[in-house]
Amino acid sequence: MEWLNYHHLFYFWTVVRLGSITKACEELRLAPPTVSAQLRSLEDQLGEKLLKRSGRNLVPTEIGLAVYRQAEEIFSIGREIMDTVKQRPTHRPLRLVVGLDDVVPKEIAYRLIEPALRLEMPVRLTRFASYRSHCHTPQIGPVVRWVGDRTESDWRI
Repeated sequence: MEWLNYHHLFYFWTVVRLGSITKACEELRLAPPTVSAQLRSLEDQLGEKLLKRSGRNLVPTEIGLAVYRQAEEIFSIGREIMDTVKQRPTHRPLRLVVGLDDVVPKEIAYRLIEPALRLEMPVRLTRFASYRSHCHTPQIGPVVRWVGDRTESDWRI
């Protein structure tokens, strides 16, 4: 397995988020040559150019934008881990995974997930099923969209 240097990724994410190495260096409390070298190391490791100049700013290349989006998710999950450990509230919805066969009546399925619907925090429903169609219940309307044999809710319940 190839390992990614998350410090380099964090520096890249910070530069893109703030739009310049100078601003990133102020936030990171590092010298510009240090951050520049780390960005080059990340680009070398990935084998792709991640940033390009646009006037006085650095902007992500197409692949750089994809890496930035994934880094955003990684660091968001990292913040969630810390919030969970420190018992602070998180901003992401809870994920409820429900496995149901197509023979289970929708009324019974609804009764199974009903306690989750009464939670104060948002819940993202993921339903695994053996058929491809739309699930509609009179109580909560269209619940899921199909992705192969896996479905995810379009709504925060």
